[in-house]
Parts: sequence; C-alpha cells; structure tokens
Amino acid sequence: MKIHLNSASKSIRITKHILFWFVYITLNTLMYGKARGDYFLQFKLQLLYLPVVLGATYTTLYFLIPHFLLKKKHLQFIAYFILTMLVFSILQRMNITLFVVPTFFPDFSNQYKILSVDIFFRILMEFPVVILAALIKMLTHWYQNQQHNQKLIQEKLEAELNFLKGQIHPHFLFNTLNNLYALTLKKSDMAPEMVLKLSDLLNYMLYESNVPAISLQKEIDIIFNFIELEKIRYGNLLNMNIRISGQIKDQQIAPLILLPFIENSFKHGVSKKLSDKWVDVHLKMEKDRLTLTVKNSKEKEDKDESSDCSEGIGLKNVKRRLDLLYPQKYQLDILDQGNTFIVTLKLDIENSPLEFTHEN
Repeated sequence: MKIHLNSASKSIRITKHILFWFVYITLNTLMYGKARGDYFLQFKLQLLYLPVVLGATYTTLYFLIPHFLLKKKHLQFIAYFILTMLVFSILQRMNITLFVVPTFFPDFSNQYKILSVDIFFRILMEFPVVILAALIKMLTHWYQNQQHNQKLIQEKLEAELNFLKGQIHPHFLFNTLNNLYALTLKKSDMAPEMVLKLSDLLNYMLYESNVPAISLQKEIDIIFNFIELEKIRYGNLLNMNIRISGQIKDQQIAPLILLPFIENSFKHGVSKKLSDKWVDVHLKMEKDRLTLTVKNSKEKEDKDESSDCSEGIGLKNVKRRLDLLYPQKYQLDILDQGNTFIVTLKLDIENSPLEFTHEN
C-alpha cells in the first residue's frame, strides 16, 4: 500500500512538472510568435532552448535549494545560483551559436560568438522561469512544513487528552469500588444496584466517551448515575439538591468535563465530614453558555489538607482538558469558604432549540 501511494504521488508530481513546462513553452511560443509572425518556428526554437533551461531549473530545485537555501546557507546559495545561471547561459549560447543559428538563420552565422556580452541578456531573457520555479518550490515546502507542524500539534494535543482521560478512568473506578467494597462488607441489598450503575459508568467512560463531543443530556444522565451511587453509600446522612434548567436537549459537550467537579465534591468534601453532609448542584443553560455551580459541605482543614480539595487529580485534569478543548471559552472559579467549597464553571457551547428542566 505504501509503495502504491508513493508511486501515485510521484506520478502526480511528474504530471505537474510536465504541465508547467507545457504552459511555459506555449506562452513563449505565443509571445515571440506574435512578435515575429511565425508561431511554428518559435515553437521549434523553444523546444531547442528547453534542455538548457531544464538543466538550470532542476539544478536549482534539487541541488542548490536543498543543500544551501534550506540549510540557511544563504550567501553560498546566492553565489552558486549566480554561477549556475552563468554556466547555463554559456551552454545556451553554445547551443544557439553552434546549432540553432546555422540551422534556422544561416545568414547570421558570422554574427554570433559563444563568449559575448549577450550572455547576460540571455540570462535576463530565459532564466526568470528558474526563479519562478524556485519560488513555487519554496512556497510548497513552506506549506508542507506548516501542514506537518499542524499535524504534529494536533497529534500531541490528542495524545495529551487521551492521557488525561486515561488518568480520569482509574480515578473514578478506584473511588466507586471503595464504595462498593463498603456495601459488600455490610452485605447490603443495594450492592447489586450499585454494580449495575457502576457498569453504566464504566461503559460511558471506557467506550461512549471516546469521541470529541457527546450530548449534554448524556453527560447529565451519567452525573445522576454517579450521584445515585453516592446516595447508596451515604443514605440518609447526605442532603443532595440538584437543579438543572435551561435549553439542554441537542447540546453537545466534551465528555467527562462536568463529572469530575461532582466527584470532587464528594471525595474531598462530603467524605471527610462526620455530619451535616450536603451537596448542591445547579446546572443552567442560557443561550450558548452553560453554568455549573457545585457547592458542598466540608470540614475546616489546615492549609495542606484544604489544598487537596482544589488541586486533586480530577480537577487538575479537567482544568487542562478545558484549556485544550475550550481555549478562552470558559471561566473556572474555585472558592474555599472554610465550611463550604464552591466551584463555578462557565462554558460557551452551542445553542439548543428545546428546553429541559429537572429538579431533584
């Protein structure tokens, strides 16, 4: 397959070169033919001049540019380019003097000499096409480099995003399995339900989230699923309030962008509090802006412990993913008020036509 693609690419390149020289000969034939009243003669002359022009052009394209210009040896390139033009001008002068003039203009044979100041006129007349071809090659080289660099940047971003998501998956799994383990120790009847909800979560994180964007409704469903798992764990000890309002249906969002904020409120907030455990979640859509506010109770902690709440693995990853996926399109505010931790995310996403409201 690779050989076949290389062969096709080579054929396309050769075709482009042939087309370029066909246009060159045609334009010169029309220009000089009209001026001198003989198109057929000019066509034959252009064919006779062409080998030397080809030699000058391809020496520049495939020797001077790669060995000097692309390696930033600019002075050497200029010197060798001038020398190349001079050498091929002498060759063209020899071609004209020894073959073209005796064949087509025998009456002027004695007037043409190989070494003459006309060599410089020949450079100005015939070899601008060399400069044109060199400019085309340099522009093509620049464009290909830009495309290659853009591809590398994109691949790097995708690799980083996949790495961040790879960190999120075991993070959620570890926390939820701890919850399940606690229930199995108690031989709770809620353990089977928790396994089912955990299965849905894993299916979402491992398979359904492997896309650039997913429906906002699906992300919300997974949030509810996660919260139900936490309710099973805490039971009546947890006061949970969720409000979702605005235009939700048909909106798209990057997967696993919202869920880590909910998870963080439990891991670093509610789980460390002995009593009065509560979490308040408000998700609102207004036109093209999503606002997620997550508030949770927490114990007053010293500086080191408090920093875990705002700098955990989950929040660090989601901050980085927001930077990559929504550059300059989001605002994230994190506030620690001692007994209360507040996260507010404002995110610009596409509009959706319908309104969905749910309160729990």
